[in-house]
Amino acid sequence: MTGRTLLFTLGQVLARVGDLLIAILLVRILRPAEWSTVALILSIYAAAIGVGGLGLPESLLFFLGRIPRADHRRFVVQTSLLLAGTGAIAATIILFVGPVFHASPFALPQLLPWLALAILLEVPTLGAPLLLLAEERVFGSAAWNAIAALLRCLCVTGPILLGRGVTGALYGLVAYATLRLIAFVILTLRLTEKTAPLRLDRASVRYQIAYTAPLGLSILAASLNTGIGKWIVAGWDSLHLGAFAIAATQVPVVPILATSAGAVLATRMVHAFHHGLIDQARAYWLAAVARMILVVAGVTAGCVVAAPELLRVLFGGKYPEAVLPFQICSLLLLHRIADHGGTLRAAGDTPSLWRASWLVLTLNAGFGIVATRLFGMLGMAVATLLATLIYWLFLLSRIARATGARLATIVPWGLYARAVLLAATAAVLAALAARWAPPSAVLHLVIKGGVFVALYVAGVHGLGLPRLLPAVPDDHSAFRSDAAA
Repeated sequence: MTGRTLLFTLGQVLARVGDLLIAILLVRILRPAEWSTVALILSIYAAAIGVGGLGLPESLLFFLGRIPRADHRRFVVQTSLLLAGTGAIAATIILFVGPVFHASPFALPQLLPWLALAILLEVPTLGAPLLLLAEERVFGSAAWNAIAALLRCLCVTGPILLGRGVTGALYGLVAYATLRLIAFVILTLRLTEKTAPLRLDRASVRYQIAYTAPLGLSILAASLNTGIGKWIVAGWDSLHLGAFAIAATQVPVVPILATSAGAVLATRMVHAFHHGLIDQARAYWLAAVARMILVVAGVTAGCVVAAPELLRVLFGGKYPEAVLPFQICSLLLLHRIADHGGTLRAAGDTPSLWRASWLVLTLNAGFGIVATRLFGMLGMAVATLLATLIYWLFLLSRIARATGARLATIVPWGLYARAVLLAATAAVLAALAARWAPPSAVLHLVIKGGVFVALYVAGVHGLGLPRLLPAVPDDHSAFRSDAAA
């Protein structure tokens, strides 16, 4: 199970790296005004993909394991048609967004129709990696994510490198979506059998929509939340949108690690909650959280201390004003100590998930508009951090309730404080050590990274933090019996 989870995680990491690579290349080759326009377009694209999905792709994992194999093609086609409908809604919304930006400094009205077409073509294919997972093709699922990310990177950056500008990038995105749609059709034909006439089952459609609705609400809010900071900055501090798009970039490995850890424990958590083994569920949670704390504290402090050199190396020295907002946004990683959503789903508390998602979206919008109007993009970064803190405490309170704990005990706060303090101390010492080196961004980055990692790892073992980790509990006898069966 661990190997399969890591393989799927690798595909997700490569997909995130592909998106990061697009930003790195485009920042280097585009003028600031062009990069700001592309950053805004990509934020709308990412949100539209999420809005178009609405949890429907994830339903493939649930339903394909419960229906006869002869009905798999029918259900995949049904899901794709539903996605085509939600994709059409997302594309229509994009077309109506155009006039809003008519008087803005961004040349969007003539570009958004091409973006809408790309969304219309891509959304029906969102179930491809989940279909491969449902058919036990874990490597294929990881490969799909990785190849799709690479192809998208080539299709977006290639036309710009050839001198076709931002419009060429939109043409490339449409070409990418078209190739993806063709590949998805071929994949569906090869993985599923034609054993029954293709027709929509209204009862099945209603059941699928009812099943995905709570998750869809969460995904809708989360998708809007990923772009709302950029949209607010575009509206009230448009000159710094390009810099904020860089600042809002987070290291993708940490969230994916937390999700992967949750995936490894998912069946055990579900079993524990289903059988009323609340102490067992809490023990699983604390064991996973404590181990992620050591990773999260180190990565967060490392990103903060290395930010000036890291951004200079990655983005060619452009947008130095993005350093401080990037450091503030990097602090968001401190709450990525667990798969909070997976735990609440295991406990059957899905309403708290969509409530939390809409809570953070509302807070981000409210705090963000006020803070950005007063302090520009720096205010948006601080507003995002504050909104995330409130959102995190809300999630922890719900998890505490589900596991019979208190907010004071649902996280090993003592271990958390020690790890963060140790990481901060190591970061300060690493920054001081780099001051003695010649003024070279690469050299400073290497020195900071080497000194920080050495001090943090030595400190973790010197302070005996591994000994403070809660033991991973043995599986309950009922779980072992079910697994054996």
